Amino acid sequence: MAAHTTVLVGFGHVARNSYLPELAARGARVRVVDPSPAARAAAEGLGLDALTELPPAEAGDRALILTPIPSHAAMTRAAIERGYHVLVEKPAAPTTRSWADLCGMARRSGRALVAAPFTASGWAAEAIRALVTAGGLGRLTSITVDFAKSGPFDNGEVAPERAWFLGPEAGPARDFGPYPLTLLVGLFGPLEQVRWTREEGADLGHVLRGRFVVDGVAVPLRACFRYADGRGDRPVVITGTRGELVVDSERVDGPLTAPVPLPGPSARRSKYQLALAQFDLLTTDLLTTGLLTTGLPSVAPPSAGDTALDAHQRMVGEVIGVLERVDLAEKGAA
Repeated sequence: MAAHTTVLVGFGHVARNSYLPELAARGARVRVVDPSPAARAAAEGLGLDALTELPPAEAGDRALILTPIPSHAAMTRAAIERGYHVLVEKPAAPTTRSWADLCGMARRSGRALVAAPFTASGWAAEAIRALVTAGGLGRLTSITVDFAKSGPFDNGEVAPERAWFLGPEAGPARDFGPYPLTLLVGLFGPLEQVRWTREEGADLGHVLRGRFVVDGVAVPLRACFRYADGRGDRPVVITGTRGELVVDSERVDGPLTAPVPLPGPSARRSKYQLALAQFDLLTTDLLTTGLLTTGLPSVAPPSAGDTALDAHQRMVGEVIGVLERVDLAEKGAA
C-alpha cells in the first residue's frame, strides 16, 4: 500500500476509466473530490472515500486535476495551497503567465507541479529523435497534423454537462492539440511564427501554422484540430528528403511508420501509465534536488542549472504559449 494518498479531483470519464485502474494496479490509496452528488455516489460505489472539497494534504499526498479544462488552473492553485504535489491534465492553464504563476507558487511551497500529456517522453519520441539525428529522414521539409476526435459529441449531440467543451478556454485545439504539440515541441524546440485561423467549412475547428527551426533550417508546420469522427491513420506526418514518418502522438510507445517500420516495445504503456510514471520521476526530482532556483518557466533557453522538472515546466509553457493564441483567431471570427 502506498504511503501517500492520491486524490482524484474530478471523477468523470478519464478519472474512472483511465487513471483509477492504473492507480488500483499500483495499490495506491485513492480518494475522490467532486462537487457532483452523482460522481461521489459512483466513487463510493467503488469503495472510495468521496468528498465535496479538497482537504489539506498530509506529507507526500498527490492530487490529479481531472476537472473540465476551464477550471484546471483554479483547481491546481487550490491543490498547491493545500500542500499537494500536482499532476494536472491538459492544458494546465489558459496562458503562459498563469502557468508561470502556478509553477512559482509550487516552487515556493516545495511541491512538484507537472502537466499532461507526456508525449515527448515515450518510446515513440525517443525513436523519432534517434531517427532524425541519424539522418534517417534526410533534411526535414514539412510537418503536418490532422487531428480529429468526437470530443463531446455523441451521435451529433452534446449533453448539457459536456457543453463546456465548446465554450471559452476549451475547444478541439486545447482539448487534444497538446498531444501532438507537446511531442513536436519536445522534439524540435519552440514553434515560431505561430498563426491560428478558422478551418474553412467547419465551425468547431482551427488551423495552426508555424515553423520549427531544425539544424538551422526552417521546417513549416500545418496542423488542423477539429471535432469529427476519427482522425484517420496519418495524424502526425514528419516529412524529409529521404521519406516520411507517421506517428499517432497519443500512442506514446508507437508504432511508427517510417522508411523502415518501427513496431515499438511489445508491452506498450498507455498515455495515462506514462503520465503517472513521469509524475513519480519528476516529484522525485524535486524531492532529491530541493527547492528549484532557476526562476519561473519561460521561453528562454534552458540553463545549466535546470532540473528535469524545470525542463518539463518550460516545455509545458511553450505549448500553452501556442494554444493561448487561439483566442486571437476566435476574436477575429467574432
